[in-house]
Order: sequence, then C-alpha cells, then structure tokens
Amino acid sequence: MKNNRILLFIAVIMLLKSNSYGNPTAITLSNNNIDENQPSETIIGTLSTIDDNGGSYTYSLVNGEGGDDNLYFMIDGDQLKSDYEFNFEARQSYSIRVKTDDGNGGTFEQAFSIVVNNINDVPTGLILVDINGQLGNTIDEGEPIQSFIGYIGVFDDDEDDEHTFSFVEGVGGDDNDEFLIQDFELRSNAVFDYETKSLYNVRIKVDDGNGGTLEQVLTIMINDVNNASIATIANSDIRLFPNPVNATLHLEGIPNHSFVRLVSVHGAIIQEWEDASTNTVLDVSSVPAGMYWMTVGSNESIEINRKLIIE
Repeated sequence: MKNNRILLFIAVIMLLKSNSYGNPTAITLSNNNIDENQPSETIIGTLSTIDDNGGSYTYSLVNGEGGDDNLYFMIDGDQLKSDYEFNFEARQSYSIRVKTDDGNGGTFEQAFSIVVNNINDVPTGLILVDINGQLGNTIDEGEPIQSFIGYIGVFDDDEDDEHTFSFVEGVGGDDNDEFLIQDFELRSNAVFDYETKSLYNVRIKVDDGNGGTLEQVLTIMINDVNNASIATIANSDIRLFPNPVNATLHLEGIPNHSFVRLVSVHGAIIQEWEDASTNTVLDVSSVPAGMYWMTVGSNESIEINRKLIIE
C-alpha cells in the first residue's frame, strides 16, 4: 500500500510538472516598417514571445495565411531582416507569417504587415528629347541665338518632384557658355557653324528640390545644312569682312552693277541690294543673328555664294 501511495504521488508531481508549460500566446515585433532602397539584411525589428512561463524561443517564417511575402524577408535569431531592396513606388506593404517555438512543444504562429516608407529617390539620368518625345540633341548650323534644341528630361522614380536645371563646371562642361537653359529647355547661345565645330558637350545639374541631385554630360550635334538651290562658284575673288559681323559688312572684288542678296540657309531672301560695286559697305545690324549666304549676281547673271555669320 505504501508503495502504491509513493507511485501515485510521483505521478501527480509529473502531471503537475507537465502542465506547467503553457503554449505561447502571441508574438510581438518591435518595428514593422523599413525605408525603401535599403540593402538586403537591413534589420527591421526584434521578435519576442508572450508566454506566461517565459523561456527562450526560436523563430521561423512559415507558410499559411498572411505568409505570401515570406520570401522577401529573413529571420536571424530574434531579428527580422529584409531579403530584398524595396521600392515604395512599386509596392508599399508586405505580409509575413512568423512561428515561435518554446522548445517544449509549445508553438504559436502570427501574421505581420511590413510597411515600406517613402523616401526621396535621387535622379538617375538626363536626356534631351524633341517635341515628340524622341531623342533631340541636334541643331542646324546657322540657327539664331536662343533657338530651341531639346527638352531636358530626367529619370526619377519620384514623378511629382519639381526639377530645376543648371550648368555646372567639371568634366564635359567646356561648352556650357554656348548654350542656355530656360526652365527645362536647352537653347543655343551662339550661332553654330558645322565646318568649324560639329559637336559640343555641356554638363548639367538637376536638383529634385528634396536633396537629390545629379550631374551629367550631354552631347549636342550640329547639323550640316546645304543650300542646293543656289549654284556656287568656288574660284571667285570676292571677299567679305569682317566675318562674323554684327553691324557693318564690307565687300570687295565684286563686279560693278551687281546685285547682292542676303539669303537664309533655307533659301529665303532676307535683304537685297541693287547696283552694288567693288568696295561696297552694307548695314546688317537689323538682321537676326545666324548663318547666311551672301549671294552676288553679276550683269552676266553669274551667282557667287559666300557663307556669312551674323552675331
């Protein structure tokens, strides 16, 4: 009988001992948000378990309701970390399912929502485009100052940023002075001559207004313009000076009683002078800056062209 009582006492003690280990009842996460563009293995928050008995716990990501996005995360000890570089503009929240295990058969699973914080995205590139949205980094030679070249486009995930543009010194900025920026348009600040120089580089800085900046070199190409409507005689002794000119133009070596025409690169007559002769002086101060052809016609109807730059 005594032995039976001892065995019963031991059984009761064992039963009480086994019942003293309750299951975990909840999991907490110290932080559930992460800034976008952070690298993988960024710590998001610390996991802990609510359990009346206390103890140490192991955590893991498990399949189940709310665990669709587990693959974007990892657990290291009791720390939840990222396993992906998140982009707020692509997606703002993710769902994971976490399991805690007390090592004594007690487990609990819980779903968490992880929120991606929007931070400013730095501009990543610049481009010149025409009015149709196509690459637009060219200008015809001879076009006047302030001629439109292209719109300055910027690659930036933050589409609502208000970008401003400016020229900056640095590699690739040697030709900055030959151009102008008006709002987001690139325009000419010189009259270009293809035969003198056909390619220019500018260095432009974009500021997104939120601390994000980028500097990039852009190339502008000068188009060679041919005026095929006017015949050219290369062996003439006619001289024009100064060239470039901004007010008074001198002509030498033209036949008496010739006509002189100032013609645009597209063939339009801008000004015409009749009955000119050698050593003629012409006033071109009212003519817009640009590249032109000076056409001289003799009384034998021979036409001779000379390229003229007006500043």
